[in-house]
Amino acid sequence: MRRLSFVLFGICLCVLAFFPRSTQAHANLVESTPAANQVIAEAPPTARLRFSEPLEASYSRAVLLSVEGGPVSTDLSRVDPNDAYVMLLDLPALPEGQYVLQWRTLSAADGHTMEGVVAFAIGDPSAANAPVQLPPAPPDPLALPSPVDVALRWLTVLSLSLVVGSLIFGWAIWQPVVAPESAVSQTLAAALRRLMLGSAIVALLAALGMLISSASNTGLGVLGLLTGSRVGLLLGLRVLLALLLVAALSLAFSYRRLAALILGGGALLTISLLSHSAAPQTQDGSVLSAIKTGVAIFFDFVHLLATGAWIGALPALLLGVRALRGNETEKLHGKPTLLVARFTGLATAAVIILTATGIYTALQRLGHISELWSTTYGLALLIKLGLFSLLLAIGGYNRWRITPLLSAAARHTPAALDQLRQSVRFEIAASVVLLLAVGVLTASTPGRDALALAPGYVSSATVDEATLTLQVVRGNIAGDIFALDVRGLPAGITPEVILRSSMPAHMAGEQDLELREIEPGRWGERASVLTMQGTWNIEAIVRASGMNDLRHTFPVDTTTLSGMQSASAAPPVWALLLVVALVAAAFSQLPVNRSWRGRFQMSSIILIACAFVATTIPYYFVRATETENPLSPTTEVLAAGKAIYQQNCVSCHGETGRGDGPAARALPGLPADFTQQHFSMHTDAEVYGWIKGGKPGTAMPGFGDALDDEQVWQVITYIRQFYEGVGTAQQP
Repeated sequence: MRRLSFVLFGICLCVLAFFPRSTQAHANLVESTPAANQVIAEAPPTARLRFSEPLEASYSRAVLLSVEGGPVSTDLSRVDPNDAYVMLLDLPALPEGQYVLQWRTLSAADGHTMEGVVAFAIGDPSAANAPVQLPPAPPDPLALPSPVDVALRWLTVLSLSLVVGSLIFGWAIWQPVVAPESAVSQTLAAALRRLMLGSAIVALLAALGMLISSASNTGLGVLGLLTGSRVGLLLGLRVLLALLLVAALSLAFSYRRLAALILGGGALLTISLLSHSAAPQTQDGSVLSAIKTGVAIFFDFVHLLATGAWIGALPALLLGVRALRGNETEKLHGKPTLLVARFTGLATAAVIILTATGIYTALQRLGHISELWSTTYGLALLIKLGLFSLLLAIGGYNRWRITPLLSAAARHTPAALDQLRQSVRFEIAASVVLLLAVGVLTASTPGRDALALAPGYVSSATVDEATLTLQVVRGNIAGDIFALDVRGLPAGITPEVILRSSMPAHMAGEQDLELREIEPGRWGERASVLTMQGTWNIEAIVRASGMNDLRHTFPVDTTTLSGMQSASAAPPVWALLLVVALVAAAFSQLPVNRSWRGRFQMSSIILIACAFVATTIPYYFVRATETENPLSPTTEVLAAGKAIYQQNCVSCHGETGRGDGPAARALPGLPADFTQQHFSMHTDAEVYGWIKGGKPGTAMPGFGDALDDEQVWQVITYIRQFYEGVGTAQQP
């Protein structure tokens, strides 16, 4: 039965790993009125700033400044009482000139602070004389978080995991094996009490440190943070729970262990409520949005509980082995073997749950595999995965090497117990470092959000040993704002920086825009380049004497320039089912009777089948009413299909339909090649379903909300010509 559970686990793991998702974090500016770099005839009565997350009104502020930096108005900004994502600032009658809205925010979701500016001008809109104001530089994806923040988060997770793990070990592992009234049990109970009390005190100090640090960073003070923000409320609740936990472990009463477990679990829940998972996945404020966020928080909390049940219980296991090793008087025949066997079952269940919830969470926060080595978040995740693999190897050694030694002995031998103690020590050391990596993870910006939540278009690429980051933000009638960050150039180099733009879909030719260095390491300019809707190829060229030219082409979709590149994505139903299936498979590894193991395994099989069915819904159940294309390849149909293809498909599938578009390189898999015979074998109804609902297992999105039935048939008619014309569609 256990072997079947491992097979189910492997199937779920393989399927889950192929479908990345992502989520939001931090209160970034989405849009504003007036818009950035806009020239308007007169100021609106109220400036309106919309952000990507709800704001804490006690800290979030906006002020109106002149371009010289002096305040223009003494009016105070406010968070819209009807929309917590919006900040309002009443504007006086303004004379002609340039102005800057300077803003700062504290996210009510995850407690992160952000700041930025919006430049605009009052005057003749035709003059378009507003100064070039570069967008805020995207955060350095390799920037290290605050060491104090990392240390406090590490101590919080470590101490609470020790408390929860020790309690679970005593209740689920030790108590069923060794009689509570025995001398060895009394010895272990005293040692565990000291361990848990010390850990609870550390958790209390870490919670106080987090509260004081957050109050200092926001400038609100401890009382202001506690009474005026969600972050302060949750940090205060964590302090209270930790204080009650210390009291529960210090006093003697009937349900002390149960109370301590509830308090410890509650403190862990506050970590999830302040994690990246707590960031709203959509801004519509709907019940569905709240459910999606709640699911993410729940999986994060389950991940923490599994961490405590396995890693947090390791010191308790070491203390238990030491107690058995030091007791030679009692009859403990077979007890070490039973102890290790029960702990192995618990650890196996925890590993499966950690893997399922960990992959689910990581895929929400990573947009591309390259973010594993190009962001601090990704590097910390790689370190965590490496240490996790090491822990699995040590656990395997304990299970298949040391456990047989204990079973073969007539009674527990000191040599076998010493080997187990040494192995557990290594496991504890690796676990401490792993939790430190977790501290870095929770303090860092998730890989996708490091770039995806910047305003407008932003993308980064490494060329030779330099890093080029292009930002394009919609400006005003004078043009869009282009900014190129160049890092890693040799010292003393003053390069020439050029952006060469082209739009193959409309054969607009190439335009060169020479950028000027506006800030150290940042080149920018405003120009009317992206004059047509669709995907443009912008080649960044950095050249200087004594070095090879640095070149990289960025595909820029103009439809993304009006606001933030949202990283939000709803978790698919099949992914939720797979995670629950893995949890069911994990429960089958717990030390329970055979009938319950069978129920858990059967539940896992059913959930896997449901997940498979759910993956087919987007296209097998979004079928055309006609089984064949009702349109003929007339000149009018082909012209309409070409226009739709150029606007929606060419960036990935390319001009000739070979799947070689400028955006194809950034995708996790190659787009379909319409010139191949394999594609021609798919029916029109199948292709209709893919265009309408997306194609599972690929990066192909659904266009059901953007294209009606006739438009879908038009584009199908057009792409069929790629195969018939051997790579060149018939030109209308």
